[in-house]
Amino acid sequence: MRQIRRARIVVLFVVLVLVLGVVSYPRGADTRMKQLYSIGLGGVTGAANNTVLVFGRYVLVAPFAPTKGITDDGDLDLDNLDNSLLYLVDAKKPSAPLITKDMKGWDPTPSHSKTVFFPTRVAYDEKSSNVYVRGLRFEQSDGDVTPIDVIGYVNLHQDSDGTPKFDNNVVLIDIPRASSKRSASAPLYFAVSGQGDLLVFTNGATVYSYNLVEGYIQELGIVDASDYGANDSISYLNVDPATNIVSICRNREISDESNQRITTSELSFYRLGQFGSFQLLKHVNPEDFPDGTALAPGSNVAIVSDSDKEGSAIATFVTRDGSLCIVDLNDEGTNTTARRINRFQELAQNDDSDSSPVLVSYDGASNTIGIVKPGFTVQIARPSNGRGRIARPSNIHIASGQPVFAMARLNKKNKVSSAKAFTDAFKDEGGLSNFVSDDNSQWLISTYSGNLYSVNLGDDLKDSKLGLIGPLGSNVDRIDYYSDRASLVAISSFTMDPDGIRMSTPGSLVVVKISQSSGDAILQALLPGAYALVKQAPSIRRPSNVRR
Repeated sequence: MRQIRRARIVVLFVVLVLVLGVVSYPRGADTRMKQLYSIGLGGVTGAANNTVLVFGRYVLVAPFAPTKGITDDGDLDLDNLDNSLLYLVDAKKPSAPLITKDMKGWDPTPSHSKTVFFPTRVAYDEKSSNVYVRGLRFEQSDGDVTPIDVIGYVNLHQDSDGTPKFDNNVVLIDIPRASSKRSASAPLYFAVSGQGDLLVFTNGATVYSYNLVEGYIQELGIVDASDYGANDSISYLNVDPATNIVSICRNREISDESNQRITTSELSFYRLGQFGSFQLLKHVNPEDFPDGTALAPGSNVAIVSDSDKEGSAIATFVTRDGSLCIVDLNDEGTNTTARRINRFQELAQNDDSDSSPVLVSYDGASNTIGIVKPGFTVQIARPSNGRGRIARPSNIHIASGQPVFAMARLNKKNKVSSAKAFTDAFKDEGGLSNFVSDDNSQWLISTYSGNLYSVNLGDDLKDSKLGLIGPLGSNVDRIDYYSDRASLVAISSFTMDPDGIRMSTPGSLVVVKISQSSGDAILQALLPGAYALVKQAPSIRRPSNVRR
């Protein structure tokens, strides 16, 4: 009798679960996304901004665009600009007050000349506890305003009770101009060395190493000052923290034999020395690329190193014809060729209108290279001086091709053993973000429209499956995953009115708790299409009174 009663209870439970599943959960999503909330941050955009986790709990971000301080004719009102703030968000308690730091250095005059406006990339160095922010400062003279590219930094530490606290002092480092004393149009790339003692950045023509104690140490000329310009400049710079290898890409537009304008790429790889020196490892000339192809503007280079073999490393990237290439950084000699190891027809850019960058990243756990072609470009214009006027900023999302997510697994000889590309699932989604890896060794990627997907990597990549997790929001153009919190942080970008002056919709951070508990696993087994209920946290007011 008891067995019959127990059986009835089990059947009733399953029926209830099935009924609730049909009512509550959209088909096609899984149960790993929980506690969905957003934090309004006005001018944040994944095209210029990133997020960084500190102390295993707090997220740093510095929104790029101002919500006020722009006049009707597009000029800047420096007294009212509100985009000089560095934010620290408590990922554990999103409803807690935001901690902000105005990136204003010491200045005896109220001229705003020591304040970092239009901040972009943020970096944090655990060894020094310094937070670095890339941006612009402005100098005023006789009614004219001159923008200057800078990197500002401030110390961030924890009090005795664990509360994070910024120091009062903000230090600014001016970036030299490519053709004069200071720069206002330098690429946004900068990086901290693996030891945390050096900054590496560029003005578009020269790469610099900078020590916080000694100042500028070394400079490395890549583009001659007389050639530097929109058609000849450094298009990518990074320092791999594991190997201290500096990767530099120079893109140049030239006329070919038939007088057609083409883009060529030139790659250089250096070992960053202890005292800021640059030791050349490899150089790849334009004629040493497969079929004379090149990297699309904004494309990156990823360093793959073998921890079991000291000094062993290769560089990998994708060219405009869809070729996945590597450069062996261990061969003798400095001049070398880029070797094609696979070609994805889906990634090929067949005309000039398809100008989307191609981004690569290496996942050591699976020995797999992930490749994202976002399928869009974003035009972000920073203020520049032209006869004393400041050009208005803009953030315009432009579709420029089919979004593609591709994968290639390497064997011990650095050859591709299996590969796969996803395209159909991302049609009419506006584009793709970067991808990240979660604690379950699954890859996560979002569409611009805000749908979050997971990729379960198969032993053979051809068997890999793409699964919908659920909606994140809208205008998602960057995601980061933080293992310390088992959370994904997405940037939902602000948008502008067609005139490029007024902000149409503010941006926000979207934080998603991703987990796979035993209860979730049981429910997912019963309901493959189940979707976890999500909770929208209250909007958080920022100092400029912009709400999200």
